[in-house]
Amino acid sequence: MTSQLAQINMVQGITDLNTKLSSLATQLSAGQSSQAAMLIGSNVLASGSKVTVSSGAASTFGVKLDNAVSDL
Repeated sequence: MTSQLAQINMVQGITDLNTKLSSLATQLSAGQSSQAAMLIGSNVLASGSKVTVSSGAASTFGVKLDNAVSDL
């Protein structure tokens, strides 16, 4: 009987942990959205040669320069 009570408590603990982690994930997502919204109208420099669009397909973009540049 003691073993069964311990198992019940463990299951309850795991359930509580899952609930708290879900809440944390939701809060992190909201924080990222608000940080991204603060960038609207700002100049942003991001390294990389590809961008993933909302449909999940990656496409390259950029400009072709006739000569090398030291600052762009």
